Amino acid sequence: NNRSTGNVGGIGAGGLYADNTLEMTGTQFISNAAQIQGGGAYVAGAMSLNGGLFQNNTSIGSTGGGLYAASTLVLTGTQFLSNTASANGGGAYGAGVTNFTDVTVLSNTATSGGGVWVGVGVFDGGLFQNNRSSSFGAGFWANGALTLSGTQVLSNTAGNSGGGGVVTNGIATLVDGVFQDNLSSGGGSGGLYANSGATVTGTRFINNRGLNGG
Repeated sequence: NNRSTGNVGGIGAGGLYADNTLEMTGTQFISNAAQIQGGGAYVAGAMSLNGGLFQNNTSIGSTGGGLYAASTLVLTGTQFLSNTASANGGGAYGAGVTNFTDVTVLSNTATSGGGVWVGVGVFDGGLFQNNRSSSFGAGFWANGALTLSGTQVLSNTAGNSGGGGVVTNGIATLVDGVFQDNLSSGGGSGGLYANSGATVTGTRFINNRGLNGG
């Protein structure tokens, strides 16, 4: 297991910069900062991480408070805790196809995608809780298609644009899972804001609040 702590980067990557494919297990990124992208880490190629922790990292002027992944991203059992981005993806920003399995995303903050911002998202299990965005998608934002299976989206808060839990621009497919106590204090839905339609099976929506729907 490796740990990167208390580093400050320039244009990108406060803790680690990888220009190609990266595979890691149990790596921790704590209290790092970047002026632009990837407060904890910036990965230009395909990335996989088993376990690991991103905590208290900051993208001062752009995206990916904990992690910026420019290509395919595969995470299993990873935690994103209390990371911040001034733009998109407080916990993580995944520009390509993103696969999360049992990932925990707690108390991250950004303008859009308070927890994470992804291109195409496939999430199996996992928890998104107490994340905040000043605009869209407090739990997370998916810019393309989104598939959720058994994912919990709880107590996230979006500001003036909507999607307290989740915003997706592509077609959403939801199986099981829970959306509960999410809030959009401006326009849009408190729980799920699906711009291109959704197929929902067995998913529970409980006590979500939004200006234009639950």
